[in-house]
Amino acid sequence: MKGLTSIHGVEKSIAGDLWHIGIKKVDDLKGRDPVELYDLSNRFAGKKQDRCHLYVFRMLDRPPFQMKKKAGTVMVTSGNMSGRGAGWELHIASHTLNITIGSIVDRPVNIDGTPESREHLYLTVSPDHDIVDGAPAALFPRHLKKMPESGETR
Repeated sequence: MKGLTSIHGVEKSIAGDLWHIGIKKVDDLKGRDPVELYDLSNRFAGKKQDRCHLYVFRMLDRPPFQMKKKAGTVMVTSGNMSGRGAGWELHIASHTLNITIGSIVDRPVNIDGTPESREHLYLTVSPDHDIVDGAPAALFPRHLKKMPESGETR
């Protein structure tokens, strides 16, 4: 299963799904139909799984430049927008940058020495560490956080 997790976007759970349907190594994916893999995975699971599995299966045998051409470099999705309480969502890094919009919660902040309640939006910023790592990956969320706080638009 270790070889399967070397594929861009494949974490342990997807590698396990592939293993159970007979994909034991990267070479086993060559020429395989993603819809067929999805159907096999559904049969093994005993239920129809989320279509995200199909999306991942479609991206398995594609170089990153093809992924960029077809789907872009940034994915923004909603995770817990309608839920209650703080939280975040982690998902497979399918793009160079994945941003998940979470819930909005009231939190106390210090305004001129006085505690006041303010709304806070939870965002999960997940870079693909095969492409962006280290300081750029750590600094981007800080910059992103400062943009709405300062009113910056670029």
